[in-house]
Amino acid sequence: MAMNYISDRLIEEVRVACDIVEIISDHLPLKKSGKNFKGLCPFHSEKTPSFVVSPEKQIFHCFGCGAGGNVYQFLMKSEGISFVDAVSHLAERQGIPIPKKSGDSGENDKRKRLYEINKLAADYFHKRLSESSEGEKARGYLKQRDIDGNTINRFLLGYAPLSWDHLLRYFVKKGVPPALLEKVGLIIAKERRDGYYDRFRDRIIFPIFNTQGMVIGFGGRIIDSSDQKGPKYLNSPETAIYKKGSNLYGLNLAKEIIRKEGFALIVEGYVDLIALSRHGIENVVSVSGTALTGRQVLLLRRYTDKAVIVFDADSAGRSAAEKGYDLLLERGMKVKVIALPGGSDPDSFIRKWGRDDFLKRIQNAVSFIEYMIERIAEEMNLSSLEGQVDGVNRILPFLSRIPNSVERDSYMSTIEEKMGISSNALLMELRKASLRQRKGVDLSYVPEEVKKVVAEQSLIQLMLMDNSNIRRIREYVSKENFEDHDLGQIASVLFDLLDKNEEISPRKVIDLLLETHQKEIVSRLVIDHIEYDNVDRAVDDCIKAVKRRDIRCEINTIKQQRKEAIEMGKLEEYRILQERYIQLRQEMRS
Repeated sequence: MAMNYISDRLIEEVRVACDIVEIISDHLPLKKSGKNFKGLCPFHSEKTPSFVVSPEKQIFHCFGCGAGGNVYQFLMKSEGISFVDAVSHLAERQGIPIPKKSGDSGENDKRKRLYEINKLAADYFHKRLSESSEGEKARGYLKQRDIDGNTINRFLLGYAPLSWDHLLRYFVKKGVPPALLEKVGLIIAKERRDGYYDRFRDRIIFPIFNTQGMVIGFGGRIIDSSDQKGPKYLNSPETAIYKKGSNLYGLNLAKEIIRKEGFALIVEGYVDLIALSRHGIENVVSVSGTALTGRQVLLLRRYTDKAVIVFDADSAGRSAAEKGYDLLLERGMKVKVIALPGGSDPDSFIRKWGRDDFLKRIQNAVSFIEYMIERIAEEMNLSSLEGQVDGVNRILPFLSRIPNSVERDSYMSTIEEKMGISSNALLMELRKASLRQRKGVDLSYVPEEVKKVVAEQSLIQLMLMDNSNIRRIREYVSKENFEDHDLGQIASVLFDLLDKNEEISPRKVIDLLLETHQKEIVSRLVIDHIEYDNVDRAVDDCIKAVKRRDIRCEINTIKQQRKEAIEMGKLEEYRILQERYIQLRQEMRS
């Protein structure tokens, strides 16, 4: 089989599309532990879990055997496959095509054919809605929802006729075999497999696009639930080109606007998104009525690190908001919430109150913690001891996930004010939770070779922790200043990415390193995170420590050279060396 052509861009696209927690969970059970997940390492025998996965950084590390890396390294090590095979496997899982050499494009051609069939089906449904008499009922329904012809065309909305085989017959006339239609989920085989019938019947059709604008699946909504059985919404099954939970409805149209606006609104349904877009609010994506997934969050993170959740005001919507917050925060997103009035969803709200009122809601969106504090204060009897205990237990998991201590303290003051719960009591509970989360993972593990160069290790950790530290450290330290070869190579990769003005992330650094043990050092330093009281001071101290060591080496060399110059009567050379010696001693004292 010919070798796949895999570009750096494609490697990054596949990696971003994958959720390392989900991939590793297919191989071993993981349990939540604070921000991370942990389990028994699959690469060595152990009874106490020391294998840690970071969903935020998308890397893993075992503090027992030292194995670590990103999703590619895990797959390579666990399945014994090459890097190219790991990328190809994950690309296929995510429905991302990989170009191949001529003569070996069979799979790519098959995938392309599936996209073409879906586009033909989308055009067929769209024509049935726009032009046929049978689509009149669907047009009337959409008109009631203020969805006009321009919007119908923009989202390529369609209608599936009330027929068991209308679409099937259409494709048979075009010479498309039923087996291919079944592969993309447009038809279903009868129980005895003596024929097929259409999956979507008498439904408004919402084509689902990937970020490249290709149709990958469909969602179908019944028009009148009173005279038709079946679910309100029916989606395509998983296929070779459609993976549930790996796409966000509307992202193909919204991605550039999201970049421009700096944040994304996340809604539940197709119609919610379309209603907002119809009123000129276009930085919106929809989870299409399913729970938000880690893969969707990682997809969204390509375009922004800020999200505003706008789920329905019912209990299911509130529950979805809580789960969505966890996923968003774990993957490094900043999260706010819009709380709609009871009984409202984005569609009904904007149709009733208009665009300006909705924009005000966006402007006044609150942090998720503030939203939860308000909810708990409204829903619980906080005048009783039992109510306060329940309130603490409910707010604590969300509070403990906030990494910034200043922000956390601010929220504790708000909780004390609105819930009547002591900040000191909250702080004690937070400390208990922190101890429970760290139990069972030996975060003090440091290899011997790193102990010799603590300052160098800390510099690498500070650079991996925050990209802004790289530029500052780069001004004073070069690769040559690192005595430890492996840490020097890691620094070299970080400096090179900075000089090229490329995106810098731990998982990308891991891919660019050649040695396995260097990749493992990165994964350990990222996951074994140190809370610095003062990051700027830590950077300065480490730079000074590294520079002082080099100065000491130069001083010792000059002492020897100075002695030799005196012995050989080279007085001018001695004078120059003495000036340099004095200068270095001053630098040591500064």
